[in-house]
Amino acid sequence: MDDQYKVFLNEKVSSRFSALPKAEKQRFAEKMRFLAAGIWEGGILVKKLAGAKSKVVFEARISRGDRVLFTLGKSGERGAAYIWAYLKHDEVDRKARVGMPDNAPFLDFPSIAEEKIDTLYLDSTKEYWYSQEDLEDKVESDYGPQKWNVLDVKEWERAIALGANQEITYHLSLSREQYSILERDTPILLSGTAGSGKTTVALYYLSRKEFLGKRRLFATYSPYLRDFAARLYKGLVRGDTIEEKPPLPEFLTMEEAQRRCIPSSCPLADPGKLVGLEAFQTLIAANPLSRKFDPELLWEEIRSIIKGAMPPFSLKRLETLAQRLCSGTVLSRERQELAAELANFTRFSFGGRIDAIVATSTSFKGLEAFANALGADRQEGETQAVLRSLDFLKKKKELFARPLLSLEEYLYMGEKRAPGFPHDRAELYSLATYYQKKLEEKGLYDEIDLAKRALAERKRSSTPEVWDLVVCDEIQDMTDTHVELLFDFAANRNKVFFAGDERQSVNPSGFRWEGVRARFYESGIAVPTASSSHARMKKKSA
Repeated sequence: MDDQYKVFLNEKVSSRFSALPKAEKQRFAEKMRFLAAGIWEGGILVKKLAGAKSKVVFEARISRGDRVLFTLGKSGERGAAYIWAYLKHDEVDRKARVGMPDNAPFLDFPSIAEEKIDTLYLDSTKEYWYSQEDLEDKVESDYGPQKWNVLDVKEWERAIALGANQEITYHLSLSREQYSILERDTPILLSGTAGSGKTTVALYYLSRKEFLGKRRLFATYSPYLRDFAARLYKGLVRGDTIEEKPPLPEFLTMEEAQRRCIPSSCPLADPGKLVGLEAFQTLIAANPLSRKFDPELLWEEIRSIIKGAMPPFSLKRLETLAQRLCSGTVLSRERQELAAELANFTRFSFGGRIDAIVATSTSFKGLEAFANALGADRQEGETQAVLRSLDFLKKKKELFARPLLSLEEYLYMGEKRAPGFPHDRAELYSLATYYQKKLEEKGLYDEIDLAKRALAERKRSSTPEVWDLVVCDEIQDMTDTHVELLFDFAANRNKVFFAGDERQSVNPSGFRWEGVRARFYESGIAVPTASSSHARMKKKSA
């Protein structure tokens, strides 16, 4: 039987369907398949409702007592049925209906006209019966955000085969813009607010054909989001043959991913000594300056700039990469890494000195443009430029042995990032040094120390753990150091998918999409634009 019409199941209906015994599932699925072919048999009450949009709702019989409520509309060029509710026989006349979706008050509007029919043929219905808006359209306030599932033949078979109440996640209806993102190759940057579907799109991307059977990482800052994403993904593939070949994707917090890089003998291996925002406030409370600043503002300034913007400088690693460049044995990934490492120093006040070295050794005017070209391919004069830059950086090595930027570098970098900053940066820096001293006195560490140590251990290793695809959700919670670590997790710096919303941060990081895009440029990778995942007006799929 060919599907001429699309059938969308409200998330509430999908949930109820999953809990049915197998025989009832089969009966429900058969009804839906006939509806997709354009036919409903078995008695229908057609109700035109009061309200601004005069919606037409169909109350149709599944069995002697059970009913579904649906509306008709369009989805693109095709007709579509939207199944809003599945009501058991004892719920149909109740005021508080268990099977009704949330945020859909129009379903309880009084009817201004009713008509009973025995059989519905979708290709010959009255035109005004098609009263449902397309999922892409703006709508009136008769209902709020809804999640819609789309079940094809394969999905119905998967759902029926699984036992009642066995956890399963059905494929959600995606917008055209979300489908277009799934069709693109990495690297991908996806910006979206909470509820816009960016997590769903990221999870679908994990199951792209070219990554099946390969190592995949889903990383996030939050343990809650890690668990939620892992459950959602397992539900999406349960009963499907999509994941026949191991390994399955790994779902880790950034802290977990970093700890896998650190030997158990390392002092930073003890999670009980990790300092977060609350412990940070306790550590600085004795300093009178702490009462002058909002603790979250101070935490962000330390996390994102004073400490977080200090690159985890490894002179030995740079020397190794330079030697391989000179000998002609440098790999593509190492060339990108070398370019990104060198580009770090454009942020510093002495960056102009390296610009001059590059300009006299190559045809490039400065380090930023040279790093971009170096990461992509071999360049004339690259050996001389890299070796001379390395000689200069060796003279600065004491600067990079510190956990914090110098006051001079912080003032320089802070002014570039936020020229209108209303607070006294010298006082903020004083508090930062006080905090760092307290950490060292008490044998504690923070997440920046952890990230830098993880990167340092990876630079020392000849076989660091890498993934063929790295997906990071809520990237706005990551500092520059964390973002560089994510790139380093990828076997190829191109194979990353970053999703987030710079206006919504659990842990202040100073995140900016432009900063992430700059890291692609500095590595010699084509710079992706940040695509947007927008919530559909009122009834957006997640």
